[in-house]
Amino acid sequence: MAYKVILGGVAVALGLISNIPYYAAVLRKRVHPHIFTWLIWGITNAITFFAQFSSNAQAGAWATGTGTFSCFGIVLLGLRYGEKNITRGDWITLAIILAAIPLWMICKTPLYSVLLITGMDMLGYYPTLRKSWNDPYGESVFAYSLGVVGLALSVLAITDYSLVNWIYPTCVTAGSTVLIGTLLIRRTVKSAVKEL
Repeated sequence: MAYKVILGGVAVALGLISNIPYYAAVLRKRVHPHIFTWLIWGITNAITFFAQFSSNAQAGAWATGTGTFSCFGIVLLGLRYGEKNITRGDWITLAIILAAIPLWMICKTPLYSVLLITGMDMLGYYPTLRKSWNDPYGESVFAYSLGVVGLALSVLAITDYSLVNWIYPTCVTAGSTVLIGTLLIRRTVKSAVKEL
C-alpha cells in the first residue's frame, strides 16, 4: 500500500502547486474567482473529506482535505479580487446549495451524504461556467489542469474503492474537465471573432 501513500502525497502536492499560479493570477487581477463557486466547493470538500475519512479512503482523502483549505483561501481572495457581476442565477444556485445543507445533516449514511454533496458540488460549477462563457480568460486553464491530474491521482490513491470514496473526486475531475474544455473552446471562438 506504500504506492497509495505516494499517489496521495503527489495528489496533495499537485493540488497545492496548482494553487500557486491561481493565487498569483488572482493577485495580479488576471483571474477573477466567483466566490459563490469557491464557497460551495469549500463546503462540499470539507463534508466529503470527513465522509471519506470515516469510510477508510486514507491517502485518497488527503487531496479533498487539502482542497478544503484551498477553496476557502480563494473565497477570501475573491472577496477583494473576485467576480463582481453576481446574477440572480448565481444567487439561486447559492440558495439551493445552502438549502440542501440541512438535508445533508439529516442523512445518516456517508453514501447518501456524499451523493448529495457531489450533486451540490456539480451545481457549484454554474456561477463559474456562466462567468467563463463571457470571460474565458478570467480563469486559469493551467491551474485547473493541474487540479484535474491531482484529483485523478487521489482516486487511484483510495484504499477502499467504495462509492463513498470515489464518486466525489471522480465527478469533480469530470466537472473541472468540462470547465477546462469550455474555457478553451470559448477562447478559440473569441480569438476567431477578433480576427474577423
